[in-house]
Amino acid sequence: MLLGVSETLRQYLIGAIPDTVVEIGTVADLQVTSADTTLVLVLYAVEQAHDVRTAPARLGAETQVPAALRLHYLVTATTRDAGVAQATLSRVLEVFHDHPVFTEHEIDAAISSRIGRLTIQLGSPTLEDLSNLWTALGTPMQLSLSYEVNARPT
Repeated sequence: MLLGVSETLRQYLIGAIPDTVVEIGTVADLQVTSADTTLVLVLYAVEQAHDVRTAPARLGAETQVPAALRLHYLVTATTRDAGVAQATLSRVLEVFHDHPVFTEHEIDAAISSRIGRLTIQLGSPTLEDLSNLWTALGTPMQLSLSYEVNARPT
């Protein structure tokens, strides 16, 4: 299910920001820079969304309703040019601001039967939170956007 959410975001960004490479990455990918610009989506935390009621678990896995999840992403533009990184992240801000809700028709086919809605919201971590996150990731801090994505079952 996690990959399906990431793929939904990736495909949306590819369509919304033409001529931009968008990858689902890992922390190690945040350290790679080149002359080309790549947007890297890094899922760094997963939580159960306790504020959303879901149906109780059933015995059979095939009938079990997935839990509502809260996913935390960093979106980073890996490039050597700081101006290009800022411009690229500005576009990400715009397109997710204009389209913060994904319904079942926009969700990756691999998860659309289980996830009926994704909402994406810009995070507002403090400088201390960001410093702690980047320290925990073991890489120098970079300009990134922090997003919380809420995945709700159908």
